[in-house]
Amino acid sequence: MKQLFRLAATATAIVTAVFSVKAVSNIPAMITVTKVPVNTGGDPEHMEEETPGQRKPGIGIACSIDPISGIEFLGHETPDFIMYEIYDSNNTCVGAYGDEPEFIDALFSLTGEYRISLSTAEVSYTGYILL
Repeated sequence: MKQLFRLAATATAIVTAVFSVKAVSNIPAMITVTKVPVNTGGDPEHMEEETPGQRKPGIGIACSIDPISGIEFLGHETPDFIMYEIYDSNNTCVGAYGDEPEFIDALFSLTGEYRISLSTAEVSYTGYILL
C-alpha cells in the first residue's frame, strides 16, 4: 500500500511539472530593443556623418515576443523583419532564421541569457532576453 501511494504521488508530481512547463512557455517575453542602422551597401559616402561627441544612445522600444501572437512592438508599428538571429552570452550565433514562427520556436526552446537581433533591410533591432 505504501508503494502504491509513492507511485501515485510521483506520477502526480511528474504530470504537474509537465503541465506547468507548458503553461509557462505561453507567457510572452517582454524585452526592450534598440534600433541600429544597417549599412547594406558598404559605401561609406552614404553613411551619415556624426559630429564627434554628439552621439546619442538609441531609444528603447518595448517588444513582446509571444508563441501565439508573434513579435509586437508596443506603442510603435512592428516592422516587417527579414532576419531573426539569436546570440548566446559569448556572442556566438545560436541560430539565424528567415521565418518568425521558426525563430520563436527556437527561442522558447532555450534557457539562459541571449541577445536577439531582428533585422529589416534598413535597420536592425537588438535586445537581450533571459529565458
